[in-house]
Amino acid sequence: MSAEPNPPLASTRAELRNLRNNSQATVDELKAFLAELKGKSPQEMLGMVAGNQLIRATIHSLILIGAILVIFTIIPYLTREKNTPEVATHETEALAETVTTPEEAPAEEPSAPEPTALDSLGIGEEKQAPPEVNPLDGDTGSFLDELE
Repeated sequence: MSAEPNPPLASTRAELRNLRNNSQATVDELKAFLAELKGKSPQEMLGMVAGNQLIRATIHSLILIGAILVIFTIIPYLTREKNTPEVATHETEALAETVTTPEEAPAEEPSAPEPTALDSLGIGEEKQAPPEVNPLDGDTGSFLDELE
């Protein structure tokens, strides 16, 4: 295998030549732009630069947002299920058939409510404090003293 020499780094002369050509093109563009602006009022200059892009973009966005609002309002409105009286009566009749009367239902013994996690933690439990003791008076010690 033969070792190929590394490609030469960009020379400073070539970079300066490219910089001079590019800056000359930029200067020409600026001169042309300023020649267009010569003799015009500031309003015309601003209009030439900005155009009506901001107003046009604002109008387009308003139309787009309005269309989105209309579409996402009308489509759900039209596709919702309509509860007609016929459907409601059929559902009521079916429910009435499944409900048993109190005479048919077997007698169940009332059971004690099952304890829940909240009950075992004492949440919701009320405790009475002695009325003659003020918890804010007296002991100014640290509550961490009891842990030692």
